[in-house]
Amino acid sequence: MKIDKEVILHPDNLPGNSKFREYKDFLVQDIIISTNNINFRRGKWLTSDGTYITAKLPEAIDGHFGPTLKSLMLYMNYELNITQPLLHQFLNMIGISISTGKLNDILTEKHDIFHQEKEDILKTGLACSDYVVTDDTGGRHAGKNGFCTHIGNEFFAYFKSSRRKNRINFLEILRGENLDYILNNDAHIYMIQNNFPKSTLKKLYKVLESGKTFSNKQDWEEFLKMAGIRNRDNVKIATEAALVASILFHGFNQDLVILSDEAGQFNVFLHALCWIHVTAHFSGALPYYLRLFFQNGVWGEAPMALS
Repeated sequence: MKIDKEVILHPDNLPGNSKFREYKDFLVQDIIISTNNINFRRGKWLTSDGTYITAKLPEAIDGHFGPTLKSLMLYMNYELNITQPLLHQFLNMIGISISTGKLNDILTEKHDIFHQEKEDILKTGLACSDYVVTDDTGGRHAGKNGFCTHIGNEFFAYFKSSRRKNRINFLEILRGENLDYILNNDAHIYMIQNNFPKSTLKKLYKVLESGKTFSNKQDWEEFLKMAGIRNRDNVKIATEAALVASILFHGFNQDLVILSDEAGQFNVFLHALCWIHVTAHFSGALPYYLRLFFQNGVWGEAPMALS
């Protein structure tokens, strides 16, 4: 263990002719909580042409609160679930002068690096995994009711807050940082599989055959209007198709199995049900085999075919 300080102690009122033999160590762990306020005295120089040059602050300094203090705030709030009022009280108690508004800014603003790390986790997890488990649940975000979608397995966990819980939302999550919509052969196949009206599909045939990319949601919605696709169900299927094509275009692992309950929004690509939901599709045979398994500990030979 790292020793930060040593204190030598000797007995009081030692008898004469006593002889020193050794030290008996007694280790005490403690911490020092104190401020470390630094005043950067930035030299300001006047050049011969009448302009001023002032020394720059160190690269790590961004504002009047240092990186170590900011790290502590983030850790206490997000990892230890300490609320902002209690965190503000703690900081004031140890001598940090900070307003509640500034504390909130530090906790919520300028964290693009963390958002990027979050998106990288999803991208890498989807690329490296054989399967992922997904589900969504209701939750409040930014003071409004919404939903939280989870994607992950035993190696990673990804969470995304949104206002919806439909297939378009799930596909947008799988698409990751990409914002494009693509019409190509993959989109064409999806439309056919989901009973997109043939009369409307003819309007898109040339675009689907040649392939076209729309860089963002606004461009995509404008295209739908120009193509005369206004029916709510048709817009939904076309949008899902363009998202599926985008996901595949950007290298989605087509061998990845998506494991979920029977919520329709997750039934895309290679989809599987958890065993509890699978059993709902069997009438009498499966319960029989389950009883047989638990009674004997082995499956054995089946006396009847599983239909």
